Amino acid sequence: MRTRTTNSKPSRHQAGFTLIELMVSLVLGLLVVLMIGTLFVRSSDNYRQDQRITDMQASLRFALAQIATDMELAGFWTSLHDPSDIDVTDGSLAIGSDCGNAAGWVWDLSTPIAVIDNATSAAAAAAHACIDASEFVEGSDIIAIKRVLAAETAAADLENNRVYLQTNSTDGQLFRHGPSAPTANVAAPFSHWRYNPTVYFLRNYSVTKGDGIPSLCRKVLLGGSPPSFSTECVGTGIEQMQLLVGIDTDLDGEPNRYDNADTANINDAVSLRIELLGRSELAHNAYLNEKTYALGNAPTYTPNDNFYRRSASLTVQTRNPNRLRTVE
Repeated sequence: MRTRTTNSKPSRHQAGFTLIELMVSLVLGLLVVLMIGTLFVRSSDNYRQDQRITDMQASLRFALAQIATDMELAGFWTSLHDPSDIDVTDGSLAIGSDCGNAAGWVWDLSTPIAVIDNATSAAAAAAHACIDASEFVEGSDIIAIKRVLAAETAAADLENNRVYLQTNSTDGQLFRHGPSAPTANVAAPFSHWRYNPTVYFLRNYSVTKGDGIPSLCRKVLLGGSPPSFSTECVGTGIEQMQLLVGIDTDLDGEPNRYDNADTANINDAVSLRIELLGRSELAHNAYLNEKTYALGNAPTYTPNDNFYRRSASLTVQTRNPNRLRTVE
């Protein structure tokens, strides 16, 4: 009797990773994670940097556009060439809080532009009662502009308690629309143009006192019973504002030099240049700003902090150069 034998294959040993291989794999994995993390951090950092700079530049552009429009139209009284042709004694005129240093400053049309150069807080409050000395950024210029808006207001669109210029192109008068009509209308036909006195200044906060974000703001005349000046801010992060006056020395209509607004002969001005220094709202700890900035006749400034900054300027032609005035 034969005995059947079965030949079975020996089992194979399942080899695993050695300790060294595991350590190498772990190190390589950590390096990959580190590289991805570093790339993410750098990308996020670059995004925050770009966003801060983009927001700052947008704020600068908007602020320049706003103030340039007002400067270009300073002393604009439609077809009236002399503000003394405008009567400011109408009984409807009243003011709740004026913005000048004398009673009835708001109705004084003889000074289309008034500038205080590198003002102190005390000088700001003394010249413009509507500016709180505690909120003013010292060493910056203050620019007060008086004009009417460039577009006529239809009779049906007149707003109660707004102040308008009523003119027939020969004579004019300021009056407050409603609750009663002007004491005496100028001879018909006449049109209406909203009066727009504005005072530009730098405030040391944006929204909340103490937030540390300087802003370009303006005092504007709003409707009310009676009308009063209120504050609008048109540019956040604005640290410095300087006004320069273009002087035409050879009478060819082009500026030959730019002088500080407090020393130039304003009657020779053919253009005005506004210079602003903008700062990012938020600091970036990975960045150190050691640049030096020079605007107008303000002292040079080297911040040595973590904020991005850009300077920008815009030059406008004056519509009424022979009727501009400046005060020191």
